[in-house]
Amino acid sequence: MNTREGHRTQSPIGRQSGRLNDRGGAVLVLVALGLVVFLGMAALAIDLGLLYVARGEAQKAADAAAHAGAGFYQLNRDRADGVQATRDFVVGFAENNEVRGLPVRVDGQQDIDVLPSEGLVRVRVRRTDDGIDGPIPTLFARALGFREVGVSASAAAQIFGARAVGCMLPVALPDRWIRGDGSFPASNDIYDPDAGDLYDEATTGYRIPENLGDTLLIRPEASGGGQQVRITPSWWGTTQSDEFSFAGNSTTDLRRAIEGCSGDPFGEGADMDQSGGSKQALRSSWELVRDSDPTAIWNDVARCVTTAGSSECRTSPRLRPMVLFNPDLAPQTNQDGFVASRIIGIFIEDVDRTGSQYQVIARLARIPSTLPGDEVAGPGDAVTAIRIVE
Repeated sequence: MNTREGHRTQSPIGRQSGRLNDRGGAVLVLVALGLVVFLGMAALAIDLGLLYVARGEAQKAADAAAHAGAGFYQLNRDRADGVQATRDFVVGFAENNEVRGLPVRVDGQQDIDVLPSEGLVRVRVRRTDDGIDGPIPTLFARALGFREVGVSASAAAQIFGARAVGCMLPVALPDRWIRGDGSFPASNDIYDPDAGDLYDEATTGYRIPENLGDTLLIRPEASGGGQQVRITPSWWGTTQSDEFSFAGNSTTDLRRAIEGCSGDPFGEGADMDQSGGSKQALRSSWELVRDSDPTAIWNDVARCVTTAGSSECRTSPRLRPMVLFNPDLAPQTNQDGFVASRIIGIFIEDVDRTGSQYQVIARLARIPSTLPGDEVAGPGDAVTAIRIVE
């Protein structure tokens, strides 16, 4: 007799338990995969954060190196080797900064542009395959195949003509003219248009860089007035703009302005008043400035202020701005005002005493400012300032 086994049926509870067991295994797989993805994303987030910090460090290093490089070139651009000296300076300066704990190293030729015609210095900081130190290694992303990532930044700084300059000396000199015979005046000559003397700012005035290092003599004004067209210390009390204002009329005010920085930054084209203070009594102030930086000299080869025995141009408390005025518009009495037609720099070289009289021996120089104007500096600008442009 044929018999057939009866059909076994599974209870609803048994079927549900089996499905839960299957789901539990699937959940474990999904959790494991999720953890891998989560950890991968966390690793990438950490590395991306570190790379973001590295990118910021690279940009700060590029900004600082470009600004410092332009400042160096601003002082050294009249040297025959000014461009190469600037590259060398930037290479050394960049190492003061770090990216991911390593000093920044730049290639003097590939990573630094010095453009004399534009007065511009551009610096690239590269942690890339073709950089000196190569790309930046990752921490966790290497598990996903990303062992290193490149980071780079660049910046450019440019030299602009200055709209004003501080620490102005309370001194004004007539710009250079030519005599009736076509020669330039001697130090004791007085401008006399009736004798054929001629002034034109573009052709006869002091020019940069041609006249860098020329000797200028600053003397107390002749007693009795009327000799202000010679070399005349003066003081200004009011200007055309509140932005560039000075105040002072006594010998104490003049001494304070020579020995330190008195008054706000001052620009070209401002109206100036003369001082009633005694100029003859200021000799000790000029000597104090001369003695403030005894190692500074005027370097005729580099055509700038350097330390004795060095060719690298530098700043100095003996390097100060001063006003030139148009001799055709020179004051004729102690009460007359005049206009600051140009601002130049001078290096106070010495104070020459003859009995109770004295004269300050100065050299025509370039001078830096911290107040850039809107026009890129040309070769004739004596006062310039730096601005980051990229």
